Amino acid sequence: MQAHGVTGLARRGAAVSAALAGACALAAGAGAAGYPNACTVLTKAHVATALFPTSTVTAAPGKETTYPDGVSCTQTVGSLTVTLGLVSQNYGFGGILHPRVSALKGVGGGAIITGTTAAGKPVATARFRRGPIWVTLSVPGASPSSLQTLSRSIYAALP
Repeated sequence: MQAHGVTGLARRGAAVSAALAGACALAAGAGAAGYPNACTVLTKAHVATALFPTSTVTAAPGKETTYPDGVSCTQTVGSLTVTLGLVSQNYGFGGILHPRVSALKGVGGGAIITGTTAAGKPVATARFRRGPIWVTLSVPGASPSSLQTLSRSIYAALP
């Protein structure tokens, strides 16, 4: 009886060890290699058209940054700075005064958060998920309806 308990415990311990080893391997190997190029996603999403549908606005080339658990691209489009983050987890955020949260439609769920920072700067962020990728789209100064449109374009541009 005791041997059975020890064997069961050993099996559970081996399973936990294997799961931890797998999680560590995923964490170690998850970087940019597992994500699409965030700047390419922004290009495919036609950011300028989504944000400024009635104007001709230029989009500067984006700058991609790689992190251990994702990638981001920051691009200037007209007078707005657009930052797209693609990560493996849904990270929290803070520092938004008087946040207003609205549903993000057309992307399988998500939210748009607007407000201001403690310094009085505008915040406009959309958060949603496509498969294993969590998407954070930040466009301070953009309207919620512009974020809705751009989020749907980004969702469609993701693999």
